[in-house]
Amino acid sequence: MKQYLYPVSIAQAIPIFGVNREDLPRGAFASYASSRYAVGYQAAHHVSRVLAGIAPADLPIETPNQLEFVINRSVVQQLGLELSLDTWNFASDVVQIEITP
Repeated sequence: MKQYLYPVSIAQAIPIFGVNREDLPRGAFASYASSRYAVGYQAAHHVSRVLAGIAPADLPIETPNQLEFVINRSVVQQLGLELSLDTWNFASDVVQIEITP
């Protein structure tokens, strides 16, 4: 997602859904992705198996073990979004990061 979209989205009250947690301080109202730590942990596990002698072609393709759904309450309020109670309850974390257009 291009950096220049965030100021426009806040100024025009257009919600943007981020592709990772790092998009929240730039203006995304929420993100749903794996944490970089979790991806690194899985990658290290694959590396350890290759170093133990398993051929890379024999390793299974994996999806992330853990996904985080994070909502930025400040942007939700700033944009006037109305999220359902189920959406708030589904969030693994709710943060309060102020964004200025």
